[in-house]
Amino acid sequence: MDQREIKSKYEQNNRDAALESYSKAIETYRGQEDNINKLAVLAADFAHPEALQVLFNAGASPSFIGDYGYTLLHHLAIQNESMYIQKPAGAVAKTTLLLLDNKVSALRKDENRGMTCYHYAAQNGAAEMVEALAERGTKLNMTDKDGNTGIHIACEYVRHAIKDVEYKKKDLESSKKEYEKAVSRQKELGKNEAEIAEYVKKWVTNTPEKAQKNYDVAVQHAEDYFRTVKAFVAGGVDKDEKNSYDRSPLDIAVESDAKKIAAFLSGTLADGGNAAVAAGGMTLHQAAEKGDVEAIKAIAGTGVDMNGLKDEEEHKLGGRTALAIAVAHLKADAVDALLSYGADPSFKDGKGRVALRFLFEPELKTSPNGKTFEEKVIQKIIRSMKAAGFKIDQIVDDDGNTILNTACRSSRGMAYNGRTIKGEVIDEVMKNSPNINLPNRFGETPLMHACARDFEMMENIQLMMLEQGADVSAADKNGDTALHYAARNDDKNGARTLCDMLLEFGADAKAVNNVKQMALDIATQKNNEPLVKLLLNKM
Repeated sequence: MDQREIKSKYEQNNRDAALESYSKAIETYRGQEDNINKLAVLAADFAHPEALQVLFNAGASPSFIGDYGYTLLHHLAIQNESMYIQKPAGAVAKTTLLLLDNKVSALRKDENRGMTCYHYAAQNGAAEMVEALAERGTKLNMTDKDGNTGIHIACEYVRHAIKDVEYKKKDLESSKKEYEKAVSRQKELGKNEAEIAEYVKKWVTNTPEKAQKNYDVAVQHAEDYFRTVKAFVAGGVDKDEKNSYDRSPLDIAVESDAKKIAAFLSGTLADGGNAAVAAGGMTLHQAAEKGDVEAIKAIAGTGVDMNGLKDEEEHKLGGRTALAIAVAHLKADAVDALLSYGADPSFKDGKGRVALRFLFEPELKTSPNGKTFEEKVIQKIIRSMKAAGFKIDQIVDDDGNTILNTACRSSRGMAYNGRTIKGEVIDEVMKNSPNINLPNRFGETPLMHACARDFEMMENIQLMMLEQGADVSAADKNGDTALHYAARNDDKNGARTLCDMLLEFGADAKAVNNVKQMALDIATQKNNEPLVKLLLNKM
């Protein structure tokens, strides 16, 4: 009888047979201390206190330290062999108490990651173990090498359990559809109930009953992390302690979408009920960043200031409204939710910026992907802002820029299959008949910036502006016209093409700026021979 055979008994959910197998294995390994201790490791892994007691009576050492410096409590917490095998309720707690009674240290750190048994218990959501340790008054506030308490670790690893719940929920929905489809097909073929049942048993592998069981297990596992966090707090661990990276458990819980845990850690769970869970311990700004509409609605219902600015000290969210954060992270549904609860699309922050301006804030902006463009996220955001009262020609920052001017003067930015936020914004704004000649406080118009860079993207936009009446003679505070801007374009062929079109629409090739430069002078400085020839012919 070896360990593989004993493990197979556990896999068959036959713990009584496993217990008998240990007795046989003890006879096989009598006098072989290492092998007896390895059996104890297996029994601890599967949370089998009765087997452990038999092994201790046979000479297994409770203080055995195995590979990586793991104690038997480490093995119980890590569950290397038994992670996906359900254990009887209370088995982990009983095993924990038995090991403590036999003087196994709960404070010893392993040699692998510098973690105690309860750090691993936190990682795996082993609530029974932490509850048992807390019951015995174990010191539970030791940290790992990164300053994480068990609460930090549980908040970090619960994200995997939450993702598993989401996956199992989708699998359950899919299994119901497949089952209904299979049954319907058999009925169409004239099969009776017995024949249909036999068909389902033989061919439908993922039945709704099986999928429901898997979903229930996943939900319980996620709930175990909540119990784990509560047990650490009950055991005296400071729920607000920050790790070496200045992150609190609440910070991590919010990032992990662990709403119930976050609500508990923030102190809102007891009074807020379901609304507190929906808010998940988040601020309005955090909910906006994550695009969590449910949380936004719950938080808005508390009467929070929908136009409040996040404190400057608070990393990247500082000084912005929740609406600005949602825009910057391209969360169209969050934008709708915030607007529906009273967020003002024209509200200006301390730097005079309205929320829509944050489509062009690189320190906040999330990179677009295919979904951004397929679902027309940019267009949805702009249209929602307009519906809430935003005027397409209103000033969006302290420099006097409209959203069109802002887009034209911005860099091309991140692209996906050639599509960019800049291009999408300009296209949507131009559909709304903007005043394309509105300058900013420096006298710069959208046409000027359309001529200055990104030729391949802006060529057709320049033409569109010209056809809609863009003023080719307007000059900025330096006296530069759109022709001067085009001449400075680093794309030499593009510069020539843009200037040619401007001249076609009446631009004056002889116009000079404040330092008496014509576009020809700039073209000469940039050694753009084709453009020089074009401009000379227009003199």
